Amino acid sequence: MKTVPSIAVQILLAVLITVVVVLGIASLIELRILERREARQLRDRGPIAAERVANNLAYPLWNLNHFETERVVLDELAAPEIVGIQVLDENGQLYLGKAEDSKGAVRDLASQKPSDNVAVDYTFTKEIKFRNNRIGSVRVDISRAYLEPSLANLRWGIAVKLLLVVIVLSIVLYVALRLLVIRRLALLKSWIKGADTSASTPQFKYSEEFNSLARSFGSLSGHLRQKHDELESEHSKLQELNQQLQERIVEREMAEAALRESEKRFRQLTENINEVFWLYTPDYKTVLYISPTYERIWGKTTESLRENPYSFLDSVYSEDREWLEQVITTLRDTGFDVEYRIIKPDGLMRWIRDRGFPIKDEAGTLQRIAGIAEDVTERKQAQQDLRAYADRVRDLYNNAPCGYHSLDEDGVYVQINDTELNWLGL
Repeated sequence: MKTVPSIAVQILLAVLITVVVVLGIASLIELRILERREARQLRDRGPIAAERVANNLAYPLWNLNHFETERVVLDELAAPEIVGIQVLDENGQLYLGKAEDSKGAVRDLASQKPSDNVAVDYTFTKEIKFRNNRIGSVRVDISRAYLEPSLANLRWGIAVKLLLVVIVLSIVLYVALRLLVIRRLALLKSWIKGADTSASTPQFKYSEEFNSLARSFGSLSGHLRQKHDELESEHSKLQELNQQLQERIVEREMAEAALRESEKRFRQLTENINEVFWLYTPDYKTVLYISPTYERIWGKTTESLRENPYSFLDSVYSEDREWLEQVITTLRDTGFDVEYRIIKPDGLMRWIRDRGFPIKDEAGTLQRIAGIAEDVTERKQAQQDLRAYADRVRDLYNNAPCGYHSLDEDGVYVQINDTELNWLGL
């Protein structure tokens, strides 16, 4: 995590930056004013210097004394602001020219072009007269270059002064912040973090702002402690509710697992028995469940039965359909056990035993109707074969050429054939 400077450091940096910026701008303005003042003074002294040089050159130039003229020029070049002097004759031709380079050395000028080594700020031209006769002119080049060392020293002085001000101000601000702010904030922080914030708030001398801040923190701390206690209480309640919810979730998951297992076993049972298990609403308009065995016995899909819950009646033998529909409707509250015939799509007839069981709620209201339908064709055929065999045995017994009779243990006739009865004349 990024470390944030303390408030004291932030205040100190803010004040120092402000002071440095303000003092820097003020120093730059002061330096600029000084440079402009020096330039203005230099510009004002230029014509005076040019006139002085012209007056000093009048006599030597009148006498065409080249040596004396050069001496006067060199003497005038000794002035710090003058960097070049060109003496022109009355025809405007260069008579004598001297100029200083950037290192201060004097060189001769071969033309009226000013010095290339030193920046010339002003050039002043003055006519040279002797006894009111114009005998030539002088051109004086003025530069501010001689002021650069002084200005550099001034800049360094300003920088040192600014640095000293920053150092002194930093020390003063640090001590003031340490005594007036940091120590008081530390005391206030220690009181806020203390275990018993209900005690009286700390008081600071000569600082109503800190006293007001302490009272505000005290009020806020009490309010926060109250809210904290309320949140703790709510948290405990939430934990208790969460525990109860977890228990309910576990119970529900167990119940769902048991239900899934029960459904799995139910499907395994209904899908592997030879009987059809069905579940209808009381009005027979909705199929709640139909086992897959329906497709094998009826020869129709379970989906067709779900789409048309009464479609199973379409396969019922025509002579059985009317009374079967009446039975399953009138006896749905008590249950029924019926046998009827169906015709499968391949034309085969099958005997069906169908048993219905009402499912009611605690109030006795019919909620669903469950039932089991099984194919009893083989049993029906066996019963018919058994009855036919019994009829044949009975006919053979009665029409035998000899008499037959049976007695019980008490000697009472329990059975006698027709031949013996005829013999007895009965």
